[in-house]
Amino acid sequence: MKKRLAAAILSFSMMLMLFPITAFAVENYDLYLYLGNESVGTRVTSENASDVLGDGTVSYDPDTCTLTLNNAKLAGIYTYGMDSKVLTIKVIGECIINSPKFNAINLYATTSAGPDYDQDSLVITGDGTLKINALAGNNAGIATYNDVTIKDTNVEINSANHIAIALQTLNDPDLDDIDLNIINSTVTATTNGTSTNAIWVEDGAIKTDNSTVTVKAESTTYPVLWAATAIEITNKSNVTATGFESNTFYSDGDIVINDSVVKATDTSEYALPAIYAYGDITVENNSTVTAESRGMRGVYTDGNMTIDGSTVTASGTTNEGMVVVGTLNVNNAKLTASGSPDDIYIPAIVAEGLHITASDVTAKGGIQLFNYSSGLDDNISFSITPGAGKTAEFKVDKNNWDGSAAAHFNEGTESPYDAAVNFDTDEMNQLSSYRYVHIGEHIHAGGTATCTSKAVCRDCGREYGTALGHNVITSGARAATCTAEGYTGDKVCENCGEVFEKGKTIPMLAHNYKNGVCTVCGAPSDGNAPQTGERSDMVLWVLALTLSGCALAGAFVYAKRKKC
Repeated sequence: MKKRLAAAILSFSMMLMLFPITAFAVENYDLYLYLGNESVGTRVTSENASDVLGDGTVSYDPDTCTLTLNNAKLAGIYTYGMDSKVLTIKVIGECIINSPKFNAINLYATTSAGPDYDQDSLVITGDGTLKINALAGNNAGIATYNDVTIKDTNVEINSANHIAIALQTLNDPDLDDIDLNIINSTVTATTNGTSTNAIWVEDGAIKTDNSTVTVKAESTTYPVLWAATAIEITNKSNVTATGFESNTFYSDGDIVINDSVVKATDTSEYALPAIYAYGDITVENNSTVTAESRGMRGVYTDGNMTIDGSTVTASGTTNEGMVVVGTLNVNNAKLTASGSPDDIYIPAIVAEGLHITASDVTAKGGIQLFNYSSGLDDNISFSITPGAGKTAEFKVDKNNWDGSAAAHFNEGTESPYDAAVNFDTDEMNQLSSYRYVHIGEHIHAGGTATCTSKAVCRDCGREYGTALGHNVITSGARAATCTAEGYTGDKVCENCGEVFEKGKTIPMLAHNYKNGVCTVCGAPSDGNAPQTGERSDMVLWVLALTLSGCALAGAFVYAKRKKC
């Protein structure tokens, strides 16, 4: 019995000795901070999470996977995809990551072979500024195998020789697109490498929402912005990208620009198209897009392009300004395209179909309608539709790239147009013979309208506006006399003389005789006519006699009353 009790006490004592070790074991998190050239960084643990570096600049909340940087200075941030978590970096003040030998922010994946795939997503947020400098070798500013979201913050990335932002894929069948999302933020990404992108999304999209993004790369072969599925620039974003010899914007899918400003510039004479898409390009909702290439083409798409309620300028110094393999639709918009000014055989716009509605389109270099699939003119289409209540003009110049001698198109359907016009094959083929084309609203001017005809436009020679309307007056009216009848006068237009109402005759007046002679015209009385003048004298005599009698009577009555 005593032995059993002793054994129980010993076991209990051992359990008490082990309890603190088990209860208070340090938890290691899948997060490392690098401070310099070390190969293994400082691992974040439950023990140091509240103040990782001991100087109050870095803390970590494992429940939300939030790493807070408060004016921190680091050399790198790493995870190894152990939990497929979302790492949030919250930026306070001015934080700097200077990476001398590794990627500045690197979220590794655990495997690329499966069957289990683990990779972390990244969110950068906060009202501070994060500056990332990848200083050497093939180091990236940000490298992940899952989504990256930059939201409500400011990020500046500079890479000495490699990608500023790289989103790669491990062929995870359960993971759809891996996207770069920039929301309500300011982002600058620059690389000085000659064989690399500034931003590369291997299997996903680049999306900006209400953000200002500035990107630059000096590459000779790689696009500045590369996205496998789409590039979407929306909600008052402002994106400026500058490249050297390769494309500035490149997408294997679609490019959508909505309510935003985009400027894409290639600076080399050997440059590829500034904006390139294998899918469709849409520019809509009050957007402004400028695509300039010192080499070939400002814009190229293997699909269709729609410009709706927006302004697009596209220029190619050595080649076309814009090539749309499919159909180019321009609705309530302004498009200006310029091809090579030195080559009469290079048009400004090439498309299979071109449909312009209530828009202004200028092609310095002309327009060519061409079917890329067949190499012929089959399936080409071209139409112009004026705005409601307006007239559209179609002006061309055969000899001048700037349109200095442009005149109305008159090969068949003559410009201007007050209704939609679909052009036939002969008219469409005629387009390629012009060095300048302008399509836009025609405003009549010049000429003078009359009350019978409209004004004639001095530019197109067609009537326009309304007639002035007649100015009706009475002419030829005369009063009747004792020798001639009168006339009320005709109602006539003062300008053109048209008679609207004939006048009426006024009967002749009677003579006014005195002493046998008309006092008006001097004609003698014929004896039967009343002597107007003598009758008047008699009337005056009778009136005077009557008045005298009345006066005598009044005097007699007055005298009689006085006597009484």
